Amino acid sequence: MTDTPKASWRAGSPLRIGAFLADPAANELHRDGRTERVRPLLMDVLLRLAAAPGAVVTRDQLIGDVWPRRMVNDEVLSRAVAELRTLLGDDAKQPAYIETLPKVGYRLIAAVAAVTAAAGGPVDGVGARDPTAKSASTPGVPAAMVAPGRASVARTAGSAAGDTTQLAAAPAAPAVAAAALVATPAPPRATAGRNWVPAGLAALCAGLAVLAWVAFRPQPETAAALAMQLGGAQSFTSDADYELAPRFSPDGRQVIYAQGRGRETRLVIRDVAGTVVATIVKPDVLMLSPMFLRDRERIVYWQRAGGACAIVERHLASGAEREIVGCAQSPQPPFDVSPDGTHLAVSLRHRDQHPFGIARIALADGKIDMWTTPQPGEGDDARPRFSPDGSRLVFSRGTSSHGKLWLLDVARPRDARPLLALEGLDYGVAWLGRDGPLLVAADWSGFRALHRVNLTGGEAELLGARGARFPDASPNGDVVFESAMYRADLWLTGADNPGAESQVLWPSSRYTSQPVFAPDGRQVAFISNREGAESLYVGVLGGALKRLTLSGEHRHIRPHWSPDGAAVYVSRSPVGARQSGPREAVRVDVATGSAQVLTELGREVADVTPLPDGSLLVGEATANAMRLGRFKDGKMDRLPLPLVSEFQASGDDLVFLQPDLDVLTRCRLSTLQCAPLPVIITEDDRYHWHLGNGVLWYRGRPAAGAQQLLRLDLAGGTIRAFDYPPTGGGTSLASSADGRQLIVTRAAPTVVDLMLAPKLVR
Repeated sequence: MTDTPKASWRAGSPLRIGAFLADPAANELHRDGRTERVRPLLMDVLLRLAAAPGAVVTRDQLIGDVWPRRMVNDEVLSRAVAELRTLLGDDAKQPAYIETLPKVGYRLIAAVAAVTAAAGGPVDGVGARDPTAKSASTPGVPAAMVAPGRASVARTAGSAAGDTTQLAAAPAAPAVAAAALVATPAPPRATAGRNWVPAGLAALCAGLAVLAWVAFRPQPETAAALAMQLGGAQSFTSDADYELAPRFSPDGRQVIYAQGRGRETRLVIRDVAGTVVATIVKPDVLMLSPMFLRDRERIVYWQRAGGACAIVERHLASGAEREIVGCAQSPQPPFDVSPDGTHLAVSLRHRDQHPFGIARIALADGKIDMWTTPQPGEGDDARPRFSPDGSRLVFSRGTSSHGKLWLLDVARPRDARPLLALEGLDYGVAWLGRDGPLLVAADWSGFRALHRVNLTGGEAELLGARGARFPDASPNGDVVFESAMYRADLWLTGADNPGAESQVLWPSSRYTSQPVFAPDGRQVAFISNREGAESLYVGVLGGALKRLTLSGEHRHIRPHWSPDGAAVYVSRSPVGARQSGPREAVRVDVATGSAQVLTELGREVADVTPLPDGSLLVGEATANAMRLGRFKDGKMDRLPLPLVSEFQASGDDLVFLQPDLDVLTRCRLSTLQCAPLPVIITEDDRYHWHLGNGVLWYRGRPAAGAQQLLRLDLAGGTIRAFDYPPTGGGTSLASSADGRQLIVTRAAPTVVDLMLAPKLVR
């Protein structure tokens, strides 16, 4: 391959690309009066594609031209293109800018034109700067605030009829006044009388006040500024124990967090310089989710001592404590405190066999007011966060593997609504101002990282900080968050005595789970993020490993072998902070890696299992549960069974778990006769069970002791226990068809430290 010299495609003058004006010299994109800073690397990718509009640029060409003399894999390119699409507001499924040619490369399909500028005049193009808006180059002062006659345009989420726009009317008066002060010539001096002096001084003072308001009012943080701030994050704590759930004090000068491991923790208060101010220790008590109250003299936190739990208020100076709410409603951490310090927002069990909802609890008397009451199958409401003025609340609704952000108005909590369409695993939210944006830790981009979410239109932008969880922002703009590093491997052991002898299979420094044996017992399929987003891998026992799903645009989960061992069925969904789309069933050929999308199964397939008779057992997603159906001969027959949260099949056996219930049910597929099993599966163990040939493996705590691996003989009803429990996330157990071998997913010790990212400019 002959590389195109960079000088030939790295344009120095502006280009109009679709609706955007690209300014390579400043690494900026302009549209509708708004400016977005672009990382130089992403600008290079865009310009390389724009050098050959309408033509295919292969992946090798892009890597060779944009990353010269650097060893970069396809995953890095895929992430860069996904991030560029986010900036352009493009959709990989229905692209208007960048078209993907699978396994080949990319093509820029938007119109490209050179832009000329008159001497001393504005650039002629979309997003051109107004020549009178000189102060727009000042950091933090948008051009729309000083350019006369221009309105600030904010995009809202597109509807079925197309995108809609709305005008931000609030800045109109200051914009006109400020522009008049900058651009309007002074009136001729009056010759009669001196009344113009006080009037002129008053006008000047008013104009200066407007300029001060424009320059110093709080500005929403741009993605570029936040990404730069997070890129400068420094280690705040790095103890061998976990450091969890950091929260700033109301003045932003201190951080409180929980530190420990296992069933005992301590609360630590540090100033932002890192000096320990106080440590709170309660022997044999687990303490989590600490936060300051408004007066900074008291804190609240969640605790568990023995079998009792509570949310507790503590006076820091005296150590006096009082219980606000006890275990009756099973309050869950993390929770939040209203900015005025009068109420808590807590995830509570509002009714038996129903999901957790969000409740407001009065600090003064513990009075509970349920704000949300999700129904079975909708998932739990968790991780609430008040807006800085206390008027709104963001929370997550879903399961431990899929959730969505929701928003409610405190004055009308029953009108809670989804904030954006993206779903996945989210790990906490911080508000960056009264009206946002939000700083969200989530795996929407195929890995856990921080994202910026715009409340107005619901757009999400990837910022970085891979591994981040539970962020918090201070009034000063500093950001603190957990940095968590996970690793899990597959361990092969004998089924007669698990753990007596074992060996690790295809180890990595990332996360591996969801193993399943091939019918012949010689190969294993599993899911791992060792090379980016969750992908499907197949390995030969004692031999090589092969990655089958190579696309960086989808994540793949829940593998199941075909009865002949020639293919693996998986469910896939889009990856990317701008993407939300169908969950599709895919059949992947093991020999060639070719994938066939099973469109006839629909666009909401959460799980699909091939059965011995050639039919497919399909779990159709409905809210956060699944409706079971059987697909055969081109026809889907729904099974007369309740909604399920998890299911597995082996031979004529079907075992499933229902939403918000902890009892497994066993059915015969041939007759659909069902009966409960003597097995309790808690939410923590939702993925830690496996249906084998005549046996059920699961994780549990016999007699309230330590976790163990348990085996139930389905015919005889006997149960054996082994000290080798699975500890990874996701489906964690697999047994061979002959019942002789077992795979157990086990996690290495997790590393959780705190990172502090100071505000770059005060």
